[in-house]
Amino acid sequence: MPRSVFAPGIPDLVRDSESVLSGYFSMSWSAPHLFGDRVEDFADEVRALLRLRSREGIFWDWPGDTEVILARKPG
Repeated sequence: MPRSVFAPGIPDLVRDSESVLSGYFSMSWSAPHLFGDRVEDFADEVRALLRLRSREGIFWDWPGDTEVILARKPG
């Protein structure tokens, strides 16, 4: 019998610019090593773009809810 585990997202997660950048770099498709020797250039560009969007450097994020369905193969 499958069972479901639900974990609600954090509704009011506030991040600073470095946290936004760290979150981006934490993804497998955007890990720092994939940028090679241009990783700092990329990080500087991201920081500059984020400054344009928020003078305070504060951003609201909602990572969403997570539901995991656990099931066993019969046998």
